[in-house]
Amino acid sequence: MNIRSGFIAALAAALVIAAPVALAQAVESQPGANVPEYSDTELKTFAVAVMEVQRINEVYSAKLQAASTPEEQETVVQTATNQMTQVVEKNGMSVDRFTQILNHAQMSPGLADRVRKHMQEVRY
Repeated sequence: MNIRSGFIAALAAALVIAAPVALAQAVESQPGANVPEYSDTELKTFAVAVMEVQRINEVYSAKLQAASTPEEQETVVQTATNQMTQVVEKNGMSVDRFTQILNHAQMSPGLADRVRKHMQEVRY
């Protein structure tokens, strides 16, 4: 899987962080996950990136549905992926690190709660 398709998969998973019920159901099937510790600073950076990625996703989801050819769809996906990558990197995080934290947040209810807390703090 290349970095772009991996990032799109991570984006889809990012939406789970914002949905506590879906996350809780996913975590129930993966008890005892071994998750590294992340600093509050890094999780705050991650939370900001997730919210910005979600905004891009909302914009481009509508454009993707409106695309009438596979070529148009590919263009929309490439543009969205480029913007998401730029947003993550602009926030001082690599795409690989973003994906790593995202994957761990899906496995750990405690980590997901910390991320949601930072997302709520950023919104205010």
